[in-house]
Amino acid sequence: MNNYFMETHHHEWILTNRLGSYALGTGNLINQRKYHGLLIASDRAFNRRHLVAGIEERVEWRGETFHLDSNNYSNCIHPEGFMHLVKPWLRPYPAFLYSALPHQDEILVMKEIMMDENSNCTLVKYTNLGHHKLHFHFHPKFSMCNHHDLNAHGSLDYEHFDSHIEQVQQGTKFSAKRGCNGIEVHGYLANGEVIPNRFVYYNVYYPWEVMAGYAGIGDQHLAVSGYF
Repeated sequence: MNNYFMETHHHEWILTNRLGSYALGTGNLINQRKYHGLLIASDRAFNRRHLVAGIEERVEWRGETFHLDSNNYSNCIHPEGFMHLVKPWLRPYPAFLYSALPHQDEILVMKEIMMDENSNCTLVKYTNLGHHKLHFHFHPKFSMCNHHDLNAHGSLDYEHFDSHIEQVQQGTKFSAKRGCNGIEVHGYLANGEVIPNRFVYYNVYYPWEVMAGYAGIGDQHLAVSGYF
């Protein structure tokens, strides 16, 4: 493991807006509790819905690939995006510098996470700071449930999700709506392509919940994939 794994493992960051919504995570972006995620949205009555747990992020160049993201499972961390983390910054907002292995100046990706103050919107920005053209593949991990809950194993297998994709100037809009509870997620990918997709991330593990005596295993759903 790299030097920053243990240094950042127990550090948490939080972004909030004026509506009661938040994004919450660790310094190495490995979700440790069920409340970690990129967008937990609140309505005016402060009913909060956990919408987006994270993004599967694959970077390609010249036939080589690596991931920026990491998922906890009961017996492993996969993929090992944390190994590619060169340096995190948690103020004034979370930012993370990644590289290929071994770390090098030729391949550098900056990821920044910001939240709009007046709407339930989280912005994730990627900047290629290296010297090679890179291709990115994104798979948002939707939870779409009450922020105190987890999706039980197998509960998403036959769940109906309505997805919509629309090409607009300089990018693509997309949305997903969960049939059983009507929860919706809307997104936008700048300068990229979005296609419909569907699979489930099974048995994602949240060790801090388990250590506290709570349920700590849940499924996440993917409805669309983005490329640029």
